[in-house]
Amino acid sequence: MIYITGDTHGSAARLSRETMPFADRWTKRDTLIVCGDFGYLFTGGPKEELALRELSFRPYNIAFIDGNHENFDLLAAYPPVEWRGGMARRIRRNVYHLMRGQVFEMEGHTLFTFGGGYSIDQSRRYEGVDWWRQEMPSPDEYALARKNLIRCDHDVDYVLTHAAPEKVMKQIFGDHEGERELNDFLQWMMDNVTYKRWYFGHLHMDAPLENRMYAMFLSVREMTTGNIVW
Repeated sequence: MIYITGDTHGSAARLSRETMPFADRWTKRDTLIVCGDFGYLFTGGPKEELALRELSFRPYNIAFIDGNHENFDLLAAYPPVEWRGGMARRIRRNVYHLMRGQVFEMEGHTLFTFGGGYSIDQSRRYEGVDWWRQEMPSPDEYALARKNLIRCDHDVDYVLTHAAPEKVMKQIFGDHEGERELNDFLQWMMDNVTYKRWYFGHLHMDAPLENRMYAMFLSVREMTTGNIVW
């Protein structure tokens, strides 16, 4: 089965066996997907290496879309590979970065992925140290997303993003002008793409919303039903 959670920010506790005892029964057929701000490749230091090594021993797959708090230089060091019908970066044996604008096929379902977001605290960060311009999608990434959506007739089973559509942002987070371009693109998707459920992170809240959308943070949901596992 496929499970969804929100931003982990490199926290060893978030994905620990103590926090997720229910995952002990998961197998190689199961996948946990993080909706951005994965954070286990941020400093490239020994603590992160140990955390990634521990994750690589899990029997199930761990995948993530990128958020705004990622080290995009470290991610770029891993060459893209084809995985389950889309392009991904293989970080460890069972850990994958699901790239922007891709459509993956998992367990008979199609999943559209589009990471990226805007850091409202970037004025307190240093470029190339703890902030990267690549946090916001490029024109080529928007174009690729549209191309792949056309290829599947604007019809996918599940949408996984880090940021949220503009209507959602207006309701929840008023000051988001720096992210507006991305929010508007996701709003276009919301208005023009057929989907069963849409999961996003970024806002550090857990809640089911209108239009079969779910804000994800600490909770874990089963993707097809939206039911909370933890």
